[in-house]
Amino acid sequence: MISKKEDSSACSSCPTAALCSRAGKLDPNIEIPASLGLKAVLLSYVAPLIVLLAGFFVSEALGAGELAAGLIGMGIMAVYFFVLWLCRARVRRQYDACLKEQLT
Repeated sequence: MISKKEDSSACSSCPTAALCSRAGKLDPNIEIPASLGLKAVLLSYVAPLIVLLAGFFVSEALGAGELAAGLIGMGIMAVYFFVLWLCRARVRRQYDACLKEQLT
């Protein structure tokens, strides 16, 4: 069981503590819509897999060996994650708006 003292110290280290109207209460329930959860899964798991496989098969079809095709696929996937990292502010705004709506 978490005491109130431990809970308030946990709230002070939380990045959304300023937005939270439940600060000091135990177990705040924060839910996100299923569409945002699905988007997170697509951006972090499904799209990178598709990019990796597409890079592999296209480069192999163009005559690269299996090792080179695998490295090219991983390189393209790394570029995907870099572009996703560059767009992190835009993605974060959608989740922050959802959190603000939940906490008010």
